[in-house]
Amino acid sequence: MSEKETQDLLNAMQQVRYGLRPYDPAVNQAQDVGLGGPSTEYLATGEDPYGQAFNYPTIWWDMSGNPVLLNGDQAYNQAVDYEVNSGVRFPRYDSIGQAETFAQHRSIMGGGDVKKLGSILGTSGY
Repeated sequence: MSEKETQDLLNAMQQVRYGLRPYDPAVNQAQDVGLGGPSTEYLATGEDPYGQAFNYPTIWWDMSGNPVLLNGDQAYNQAVDYEVNSGVRFPRYDSIGQAETFAQHRSIMGGGDVKKLGSILGTSGY
């Protein structure tokens, strides 16, 4: 199985199991969720349950490709649950300031259309 086929299979399994997932440029298209135009993702910054700064999406995508904008606590809980259940980790940083700078830079550079936010390997940054 090729790397792309493996990733497609993992994506399908996650989508079926969890219902909502982060924006995937291979599957989703930017849509207007009331934030001033088409959006791929809108990142929040906070501390994970262990106190490490991380970015996580507030826009999640359902199995039909529709965006769902979650509020602060809903988005945080969805992100933490998604990480635990899927093995995907969102980017971690040394400080909240560093995480906020990354989120701003990512948005300027094209947001979710550049690259998926999370990583199976749990790497920092992109």
